[in-house]
Amino acid sequence: MNWLKLPKKVYFKRGCMPVAVREISEVYGLKKAFIITDANLFKDGHVRPVEEWLRKGGLQIAEFFYGDGEPDVTVAESGLPKMLEFEPDAIVAVGGGSVMNLAKAMWVLYEHPDTDLVELSEKFNKTTTAGFPVMGEKAKLFLISTTAGTGAECSPFALIKDTSGKKRVIASFDLLPEIAVIDSDFSQNAPRELVKEAGLTVLAQAVRAHIDPHTTDYVLGFARDAVKDVFKYLPFALADEPCMKARENMANAAALAGMALSNAAETIDPEAGLFPSEAEKSLSGDALAKLADLSRHIGCGDGDDKQAAQALIDAAVKLQSL
Repeated sequence: MNWLKLPKKVYFKRGCMPVAVREISEVYGLKKAFIITDANLFKDGHVRPVEEWLRKGGLQIAEFFYGDGEPDVTVAESGLPKMLEFEPDAIVAVGGGSVMNLAKAMWVLYEHPDTDLVELSEKFNKTTTAGFPVMGEKAKLFLISTTAGTGAECSPFALIKDTSGKKRVIASFDLLPEIAVIDSDFSQNAPRELVKEAGLTVLAQAVRAHIDPHTTDYVLGFARDAVKDVFKYLPFALADEPCMKARENMANAAALAGMALSNAAETIDPEAGLFPSEAEKSLSGDALAKLADLSRHIGCGDGDDKQAAQALIDAAVKLQSL
């Protein structure tokens, strides 16, 4: 059976952030926005436009930001008292994948303050598991992505570290946001290495969605478009004078890859690296056939399955050398 589970609304367009943020007050009638971001984005002024549009909509604002690196459960827990005091009806995350993941975890804590996030990850690490805590009774979640990487703004996965540093996955389609905003204005000035790493992550997500045993016809379309866009636009996004349209297309590709993997895989591997892994260099059976089909579809390779799949693998390795 073919199906897709996505955010209720996804904005894909450079400069779309003001329109999307305006909906929070005009369409949803919300009054208090709790903004979650990281310290660098806050310091660099990336959050200021979001704040301005929220205030124009008449919303009260409270902010929470953390330091460098990937946040752990203690970071999420540290923001709970402020959330409970402020009582927001909108949670607005602005940032990359780590911020998106943190916002999902903090949303869970706000809705259910007694939740142990580690225990939750042990029980709900696959999207097929029913019985997830009811979400959205106190606040709606809005995710504004500033990087073109994991597509976490469109996924049902919350990836967060425990106190030992182990990466945990909390998986539920109830963690999908009300609105996901993919506005490439945020990534136009991103440094080259960040854009490259993010782009290669997009490629890995999309390829793995395509070859997953649970993929559907709808997922295949998202995955193919994302892979095609990475090969077409990432070199231009990494140029000495980056192409702004290329970076916009990379932002869209990241969201597509995130949605594809989310609807194909029951969970994600927190330690998965770039494509191809050593195992992916020697696929067989249905996975090999799917990889070959992807290669042919995007015009990367031809011949039998092994030849077509190898052409895609070689192209991915070449992309890593840019």
